[in-house]
Amino acid sequence: MIYRLEADTENFMYFSIDSYEIIKKMGSFNPQNFGKPLKDIWIPPEGKFLIGDSESLVIPDISQWLPNTLILNAHANTVLSDTLQEHGEILPVVCENKEYYLYNPTHYIDDSLIDIQASKIAYADGNIFLGVKKLVFKYKLISKNTPIIFKTNFDRGLCIFCNEAFKKMYRKTNLIGLVFSKNYTPFF
Repeated sequence: MIYRLEADTENFMYFSIDSYEIIKKMGSFNPQNFGKPLKDIWIPPEGKFLIGDSESLVIPDISQWLPNTLILNAHANTVLSDTLQEHGEILPVVCENKEYYLYNPTHYIDDSLIDIQASKIAYADGNIFLGVKKLVFKYKLISKNTPIIFKTNFDRGLCIFCNEAFKKMYRKTNLIGLVFSKNYTPFF
């Protein structure tokens, strides 16, 4: 099974980095660069956990800042870093004077693992990408050919996907903060 990762904001606080903090630290940094290696230009920004609609005061072990990045506390980084680094990079972030880490997945699966005919992209004015309306994986191929965590070019790297092995690792290590969704198109 393939899952799309998302922050569990119904049960936990959510993570935020102010865009001015990014500009202050890294100038013209563009969040669209996530999915590409950033270690050479990354200067650790300061983030914070905020109370969301759930009014939860519980800080998760692992969450998201943007749908295409993960935020890990020191414990989550310790138990997942070896696996995650095989498919992306771990970058430091400061949060309330504690060490946190931003995981930037850089591995994109090949489009041959997606059923392009059955999948659908939404466009405005004929050529402006709005998002993916439907994403269909070729499950017979994908189980043998995908890493534990990945992105797709089909959705322009907007989401993070994982396989059952990552979900089991997450559960086995008793981490909290993520939802493993079977809805691959959260924006529609």
